[in-house]
Amino acid sequence: MARAWRSWPGEPGELNAEQSITWHGVLPGGVALEDLPGLMERLHFAVVERYGLGGVRVRRADGRVVCELPGGLPGLVFEELGTVIGDGVALRRWRMGGWLVRRGGAGTFELGIALTPARAWVQVERFPSVFLAPALPGPLRIVYATFHARVSLAYLALLRAQLAR
Repeated sequence: MARAWRSWPGEPGELNAEQSITWHGVLPGGVALEDLPGLMERLHFAVVERYGLGGVRVRRADGRVVCELPGGLPGLVFEELGTVIGDGVALRRWRMGGWLVRRGGAGTFELGIALTPARAWVQVERFPSVFLAPALPGPLRIVYATFHARVSLAYLALLRAQLAR
């Protein structure tokens, strides 16, 4: 299994990054490609909740995932843009909003998997997190981007472990 982390430039204060894993193998018997977007969503947001150290509660509704902060504030809101299944690829994409997104901004977030070769990824584009505001010190912005990558890589390891069963 190989892990990768890449980022690319964007507007100041936006996160543009992808974390991915590749491995040898195929889906285990009984797992269909069309089941993967739901599995990826459940596993990813379980990891987000765990890394939130009790300060984040995940709630789901049709086409929407809300990561609530203490007091019920919608820290991050993921509005589903669509799910794609076909040609050995499954992915789900959201638009991001909420209290932890700077005013006027909205990024996109994607969870995906491809079967040939076997690869899974987490991608965020144009995400204007309040933790990446240009007015904040550079080291704080680096810590946040690294934390985001760590959570994504933890999710990817969990997904791979689930698929290895």
